[in-house]
Amino acid sequence: MSRIHATAVISPDAVVSEEAEVGPWCVIESNVMIGPNCSLARNVTIGSGTSLGKGNTVYGGVTIHTGRIGDNNCALCAGGRAFRKDGWAEQSWVEAPRVLE
Repeated sequence: MSRIHATAVISPDAVVSEEAEVGPWCVIESNVMIGPNCSLARNVTIGSGTSLGKGNTVYGGVTIHTGRIGDNNCALCAGGRAFRKDGWAEQSWVEAPRVLE
């Protein structure tokens, strides 16, 4: 059974695996697929048309706009970069919040 926080907003046509976890204040838009063993931390947005494979972790505050994300990746707030299984890379599919000084 998927663990979906009560404050998460999920489109009725999104598909979330029973083995996925969706944290507080997440937004999952239409036509999204979230694979097994994915974990979305607080305040994550997954944009329309996005597909996450299995075993992905998306940390707090990250927005994934669109696209197909494979298996076992990690997206986190690190100056707009994402850590993937093959290392750090600039990714157009990730938007991380910036700290304002």
